[in-house]
Amino acid sequence: MSPSTPFAYVGEDSVIGEGSTLYPGAVVGDRCTLGREVVIRPNAVLYDDVMLGDRVEIHSGTVIGGDGFGYRMVDGRHVKVPQTGRVEIASDVEVGSNCTIDRATFEATRIGEGTKIDNLVMIGHNNQIGKHNLLCGQVGIAGSCKTGDYVVMAGQAGIKDKTEIGDQVIVGAQAGVHRNIPSGSQVLGSPAIPLREQRRLFQVIARLPEMHKQLRELAAQVALLMGRKDEP
Repeated sequence: MSPSTPFAYVGEDSVIGEGSTLYPGAVVGDRCTLGREVVIRPNAVLYDDVMLGDRVEIHSGTVIGGDGFGYRMVDGRHVKVPQTGRVEIASDVEVGSNCTIDRATFEATRIGEGTKIDNLVMIGHNNQIGKHNLLCGQVGIAGSCKTGDYVVMAGQAGIKDKTEIGDQVIVGAQAGVHRNIPSGSQVLGSPAIPLREQRRLFQVIARLPEMHKQLRELAAQVALLMGRKDEP
């Protein structure tokens, strides 16, 4: 860490690797481990027990290691389930501004090597994100999901909890993924379905005004024919 960096905080028993830089306002909690040449931008926050590999970059406003969203109902009240795990981020990962990566309930939320995360992405507790994923802006991944390697999620895609996504899957923009997706698939829509099927649906939807007009014309013709049939 640069000795001249003002107003950066490093907690007890944390280790900062050689060549790493903490900008003003950066916070590193207790028992964190940062690898070599890590960059923590201004006002980024690492809670306790966060582990970063080499050459990880965390941009401003991001919070890593916050509590997962876990509650249970007790006597009509939502009572928090303790989140005692950690976050592990492998080498060469970049996390954009204003993202959140929650700690695991018991073990570790993990981000695989080389994964790139855009701004405003939310990754819930217990997630296991594979290597070299691309997570675009405003993607939301609920808890206990797993992705393979080289997965791409376009902007505003949402992933249901406990969902598994295979290698080299492409999830289209604003897709809502509610079930497991096998490797090599491309999905789109909400609920997300294979891309070819969704394109056919889009074509049908585009024709709906024309089809509605034709239906009204046919209904008028049927009414006219029925009227003639009822004549004495």
